[in-house]
Amino acid sequence: MKASFLFRTSLTDNWLGILPIPRQGKRSLPCFVAVLATIIYLNRAFTVLHDLKNLYLIGIAIMRLHNLLFVHALSILVSSATTGIPIARARAADQRHVDVLIGQDASNLEQFAAQQLCYYLKEIYDVTSEPLFEPRLDAHIKLIVGRPTTNSTVARALAGTSWPEMSEQGIVLIPVQLDDKPALIIGGGSDRATLWAVYELVERWGVRFLLDGDVFPDDRGGDTSDCVDI
Repeated sequence: MKASFLFRTSLTDNWLGILPIPRQGKRSLPCFVAVLATIIYLNRAFTVLHDLKNLYLIGIAIMRLHNLLFVHALSILVSSATTGIPIARARAADQRHVDVLIGQDASNLEQFAAQQLCYYLKEIYDVTSEPLFEPRLDAHIKLIVGRPTTNSTVARALAGTSWPEMSEQGIVLIPVQLDDKPALIIGGGSDRATLWAVYELVERWGVRFLLDGDVFPDDRGGDTSDCVDI
């Protein structure tokens, strides 16, 4: 059986390769070409329709996302307008000053404990503070780090109350009043225990210490008066 070869079709204008076509009559070649060209044409048509469908679905998704962002932005503007002040300014107005107090003779470990306390105050309550030796007049809350032998403010805040007996690993969290303002003594039987007391307090604020990092509570930026409510 002899074979002829087809190189190109006029409908698709694409090389199809070399196809052996049996010679069985004068109409065999035109019919084969027509059928093959029709199949290729339909395949191309279905491909185009599929692409158009995908583009249509992508367009719908983009329009929905645009509408969602617009509604969200509008809700923020309405909320700001009804309160009369911007949201950022409202949060700043509610912020209260918090003192972190250490002794002048505090060890490096106690200073680090105070710095850690300041870090978590910022992360949880959005309050910027730094270790101080003396309380500020405008401070509404005072966090006192150490024990009577390392921080004289602890003895003043105890107001005659004796320091509890404990081992070097013992920790204390004692709510007190200092200059008629709420305060909290954060200390322990040693400098290392004082650091543990800071982490104990931070844990009560809602932080979880995991191997891959700290997990903070979802409701951050709350009322700073909660930081002494243990």
